[in-house]
Amino acid sequence: MVSDQEFYHIRSNFVLKLSLLIRTMKIFNPENETIDRHSQDCLDLMGGILKTEKRLCLRVLTDAIFINEERVRMRKDSYQAIKFIMEELKEKKIGEVLFTEGISPEDFREFLYLLVSNGWEMRDDGHPLMNQLVEKKIDSIAVKPFEPISIDEKLRREEVKKIYFRSIAMVKEVSQNLMEDKPLAFRKAKRLSQSMVDLVLNDKSALLGLSTVKNYDEYTYNHSVNVSIYSLMIGAKLGFSKRALAELGLAALFHDVGKTKIPSVILKKPGKLDELEWEIVKSHPTIGVEEILEFHQLAEVKPRVLFGIFDHHLYFDLSGYPTMKRKKKQTLFGRIITIADVYDAMTTPRCYRKEPYSPADAIKLMWKECGAHFDPILFKVFVNAMGIYPVGSLVQLDDDELGIVYDTNPRSELLDRPTVLTITGEGTEGRTVNLSDRDEKTGGFKRSIIRCLDPKKYNVYVQEHFL
Repeated sequence: MVSDQEFYHIRSNFVLKLSLLIRTMKIFNPENETIDRHSQDCLDLMGGILKTEKRLCLRVLTDAIFINEERVRMRKDSYQAIKFIMEELKEKKIGEVLFTEGISPEDFREFLYLLVSNGWEMRDDGHPLMNQLVEKKIDSIAVKPFEPISIDEKLRREEVKKIYFRSIAMVKEVSQNLMEDKPLAFRKAKRLSQSMVDLVLNDKSALLGLSTVKNYDEYTYNHSVNVSIYSLMIGAKLGFSKRALAELGLAALFHDVGKTKIPSVILKKPGKLDELEWEIVKSHPTIGVEEILEFHQLAEVKPRVLFGIFDHHLYFDLSGYPTMKRKKKQTLFGRIITIADVYDAMTTPRCYRKEPYSPADAIKLMWKECGAHFDPILFKVFVNAMGIYPVGSLVQLDDDELGIVYDTNPRSELLDRPTVLTITGEGTEGRTVNLSDRDEKTGGFKRSIIRCLDPKKYNVYVQEHFL
């Protein structure tokens, strides 16, 4: 009998082999031996799934691939393959492909050649690929169109705002409880973290938009929630399970909880810290873990949450803090939170730096520190999640119109072509523009971004367009 772990590997390997096969079919002639070999590999893996479950449903849902009811998690060896399959199916407006028992090698090959061809257009009488399968009497494969989930925009925004500001209030409550030596209410924090996970998986643009809210007076609380959002973006791109995402979100929410025990006169000092003050600040990761453990929260908090809090300033090359006698690699949670923490700090006004970096400039500067402060692979995943022009960036389009980046493009080769909300002369929202739209006559893009702009110079308050 096949174990759950073995069956997961079969599903994952099927996606890897299918990605490789489609790429190969786009390059080589049909008679190529490599295509035959990869086709047989796919069929063998499909046979294992069909034998057990009688069906194989390959489904695209938001930013994830599912085989039957199981999500195929993104790992280092499968990230590119899963991303390729998602982009290929979304480009062809396919949301689901169903393979059933009795599929022949000939029908499988025929289906794939129809898939990689670009000679069909969407019609009102169903998906054109499904129509072609019916015409060719291939009844062991069925296709359904991709249908994005439609939710009332106003209700959606209100629900996202509710969870975002509840999270800020909760971080504030926990911090105050720590200062008064009261229990930390971690169960409430876990519930909110799970709610944020659901939003990241289903509505990340709205959460990213709210991360542009920068409350200078309550920086610590806003910062903690924003770091949690960015961390969850990376975790979701990596294919973390919902449980792992909730733990990552919790670690990010409380990565700075130790700062509650550091005098505010040090944290808010506008000038350079002296040596003693800097040593006190550097103790906050250790203090955070100690405070959680002191209140007997170990049963409520998994060890990797504690490690994420402990080593988020350690850096990828171990040049940060806390200083350890025995060098140990920074944990995965720690490496993720490091990226999220630095990005939000750079894009937020601080007591020692009133003018923050723009999102695009922050990413450019952070890119130079890859391999030193940041894990280069994770940083690429972060950029892929955020886009070349992150949500909230003020940009100038090639027709001189201004716009605010509202949503990222899910396709990796179109990261510089997000969805933009244009800004009218009065500073209000104009219309939504998808910069990946092409001109039907020329085939070129209709509109493009020329450059990023400083919102203050144009009296544009970015956060107001997300509230």
